[in-house]
Amino acid sequence: MSKTVISVAAAAFVIIFGWGASTAEGFSLAAFTADPWVIVAVADLYLGFILMAVVIATVEGSVVKAAPWIVALMIVGNLVAAVYLILHFARLSAPFAAMKDDA
Repeated sequence: MSKTVISVAAAAFVIIFGWGASTAEGFSLAAFTADPWVIVAVADLYLGFILMAVVIATVEGSVVKAAPWIVALMIVGNLVAAVYLILHFARLSAPFAAMKDDA
């Protein structure tokens, strides 16, 4: 996946988020949890956050460097993951390029 694809996905998220925020009529926890699939989707979302947090912690190698990214990820969401992947794309993709060269 290239930086361009990640950037387009991040931009699409910002547009969708803006649309959702502009059409929201307020928040009701009862309405939010009425459908069990909403709970499944939120659990899936946070599993993704946790897995991305593991990637960030592994790449950064330091709690001091990783903590701000992880806290922002848990608050803001996957937009932070997209920004992190864009900024660290070369470092994250280098091992895979080396494996490809060995094949």
